[in-house]
Amino acid sequence: MISFRLAEKEDFKAIIALPQNAEEAYYMFPRGTWPLQAEELYLASLERKLPVLMERDGRIAGYCSMYNVTEGEVAWLGNVIVSPDARGSGVSAELLGYMMEQGKAQF
Repeated sequence: MISFRLAEKEDFKAIIALPQNAEEAYYMFPRGTWPLQAEELYLASLERKLPVLMERDGRIAGYCSMYNVTEGEVAWLGNVIVSPDARGSGVSAELLGYMMEQGKAQF
């Protein structure tokens, strides 16, 4: 079962464990340092919209947020990452679909 919720400060310790190496961390959070720091990503999330945590069967399956939102016009997705054990299962499409729905509904 898949669910979505806004990420909370405590979640970022688990989120920073999703990238498996420095290259993945860079693509997920280019401003971050390797190894990623939970506080650094959390503070970045405060500057964004909809820092969404995706869970599958009670475990973190992915994370994404929006930035440069111009209401009624455009929003960019960033900090996109899928858990290594969820990759290849279609959860990324569900995460991106959810973000698009929420972006349209809220902005």
